[in-house]
Amino acid sequence: MHITDSILFWEAGKAYGESDFKEILGRLRCTQNDDCQTWLDKIDNETWARSCFPVIRYNIMTSNSVESLNALSRDARKLPIAMLIDFFQATM
Repeated sequence: MHITDSILFWEAGKAYGESDFKEILGRLRCTQNDDCQTWLDKIDNETWARSCFPVIRYNIMTSNSVESLNALSRDARKLPIAMLIDFFQATM
């Protein structure tokens, strides 16, 4: 995905209205990036686009559990991989 494509992708994902989403998605599809179009065709819009999600997300694009795990592992992420796995195993 090119820089322009990723900007349009985030704009589409964060769009509140379905018409805004479709307009941005149309611009994204017109970038003539075949990899991007193939990838978009493979995934369900409900998994990444706020306007297509079946319930109101209230501007939340992540889950609290993921944010909590990220905060907990802030220092551990700097460890070598074997120690990082041990950290997560002990934490879980």
